[in-house]
This record gives sequence, C-alpha cells and structure tokens, in this order.
Amino acid sequence: MEGLHIAAGLLLPIPTLVGLLASTEVRNDVRILSRMSPVDWLWLRRGDRRTAKLPIGKFNGGQKLASAFLVGGLLVLFATGLLLIAPVTINLPVKLRTGATITHDIFTFGVLTLLTGHVWLALRHPEARTALRTGQMDRRYADVEYTGWARETARSANDQ
Repeated sequence: MEGLHIAAGLLLPIPTLVGLLASTEVRNDVRILSRMSPVDWLWLRRGDRRTAKLPIGKFNGGQKLASAFLVGGLLVLFATGLLLIAPVTINLPVKLRTGATITHDIFTFGVLTLLTGHVWLALRHPEARTALRTGQMDRRYADVEYTGWARETARSANDQ
C-alpha cells in the first residue's frame, strides 16, 4: 500500500500538466478560477447568496477559494511527500522528517475535509453534477445560480 501511495503521489502532477498543455478550455478555466472579482467577494459575504441574484460568472467565490486551497494543499502534500521519501536516498535530519510528516498529515485531513464538503454540495445540486458529466448546463439552473455566466454565454451564442 505504501508503494501505491508513493507512486500515485509522484504521478499526480501528470494529468494536471497534460490537461493544461492539451486543453484551451482547461487553461481558460484556470484563468477564471485564479481571479476573484468584486462580485465573488460580495457572494462570499452574503448569507442569502443563493437567492441574491448576483451576477456570478462561471465559478462562484466559494469555488474559486476552494480551488486555490486545493491547489495549495496538493502542492504542500507533493513537497512534503518528496521530503518523506527522500530519507531512503539521502540522510535528512529527523526534525525535518518529523515536521514533514506532521505537515503532510494535517494537509491530508484538510484536503479530505474540502473534498467531503465538495461531495456534500454536489449531492445537493444534481444539475451541477450533470453539467460536470456532460458539459451542458440546464439554462434555468444557470439563470438562477450563475446569472452572469448565463448572460455572457447567451450573448456569445447570439453573436455566432
């Protein structure tokens, strides 16, 4: 099991890099996810965010924050994982290895908590699951949850 864990951790960056290199859509989504707009900050502060009719783009502020935490967490997991397998080949100080172990464990629980919350929200929004699976979003759902993106998509469809 340990060998599988190490292999999976070392291979994890490959699908990400392939997606970034091969797909313009993935690069565009990363560009959108990496920028918080004033509407995103407003969305995060509001308690009535689902009914506020804010002009949310393709991703809401929560999705952007979650993606930033996930990317950061996975980078920390990758770096600390490298430190944990390094003593096999080089002699690292015990304090460094202990710190890497604790950090790796804490970030593992953080990423698992984030993913659990993500699954819980996905279970509450079947339309979003369908959109992820098919690439098509129900127009009514988009008009309610992602008003700004729905308008932008409608404009670009009319321009073509």
